[in-house]
Amino acid sequence: ELSSATKRIASGYYGEKIYTGTEDEFGELARSFNTMSDELKGKLEETSAQNTQMNAILSSVLNPVIAVDRDLRILFINGSAKRIFGAEGLDPKGRFILDFVRSSSVQEALTALMKTNEPTVREIEMTAAGRDVYNVYANPIREFKEGGRSLGVVMIFQDITEIRKLEIMRKQFVANVSHELKTPLTSIKGFVETLRGGAVEDVRVR
Repeated sequence: ELSSATKRIASGYYGEKIYTGTEDEFGELARSFNTMSDELKGKLEETSAQNTQMNAILSSVLNPVIAVDRDLRILFINGSAKRIFGAEGLDPKGRFILDFVRSSSVQEALTALMKTNEPTVREIEMTAAGRDVYNVYANPIREFKEGGRSLGVVMIFQDITEIRKLEIMRKQFVANVSHELKTPLTSIKGFVETLRGGAVEDVRVR
């Protein structure tokens, strides 16, 4: 009965218990097994609830979020990320990120982070998203314990397309204003130089 219950737990039927009705060593073993089974079920339910909560939080984030493991396989991707990478209606979990994010800049950022294990920020242009511009904040995922090994990378994409468009407009405006002012300023400069050259005393010229 103990062997059978152990196999059922191994198959995912957590919380299995056995009853011997005795107070001998087998009864003690059964009680210890039942305690272990209850604790295992509680821990797994707690972990499942935490995972559900974490997924709900990340899924509700407006910015695209993607997490990958050391082999660049997708661990998590929220709805915003699916939209900009054309993966809506799909389940990319477990697949290579480069199957969806065909960007050399993203690949370079991931490769650099894997080597240095330090946070990095890159500005990339996403042609799949209509040539939109994003700041990509990439951070390593580490085990909780101190000095824990790296488990992968989490990336948050910030859309800065409008900011870049405004910067281009500002540069164009400055260039246009400079061009429009150049001709009259040149004329004024010539007049001033003429006056400073002595013509200021000539009433007609002045």
